[in-house]
Amino acid sequence: MLSCQDRFQQLFPLERGDDVDLTRLKKYVDLTNEEFFYFQRAYIPKEVIVEWMDSIVDFFPIYVGGSDVPVNYAKMRFRQIHDEKMLEGYPRLKKAFTLTEGKSNLNRSELIKMITANLGVSLRDRHFKRAQIRFN
Repeated sequence: MLSCQDRFQQLFPLERGDDVDLTRLKKYVDLTNEEFFYFQRAYIPKEVIVEWMDSIVDFFPIYVGGSDVPVNYAKMRFRQIHDEKMLEGYPRLKKAFTLTEGKSNLNRSELIKMITANLGVSLRDRHFKRAQIRFN
């Protein structure tokens, strides 16, 4: 867990002025894939998963069904993840960020629950309360 936090801090900020450092962004995608592996293996406490997911959902494209365009494209912080097809080669990430049909209008906590459920991780309301993050 500490290694992931250290590497995250070393990668950010990913922007240099108006440009995004694509090499560092690719490293962030790789780090997120590793974090999701740790989520699946229950190496990370669920409250920490909630905290990490709170920022991850702003950075990554979220797809619905077979759509090629992320439903959150306009709101994504790093559109380059989608534009540069950075999820290719990361089936874990692609699976996690692809929601079932008709599930695109979720509040933040539901969205996080759905993404983590795609990883086989079940989050409950108590995990959100313990993380002390306010969700609508």
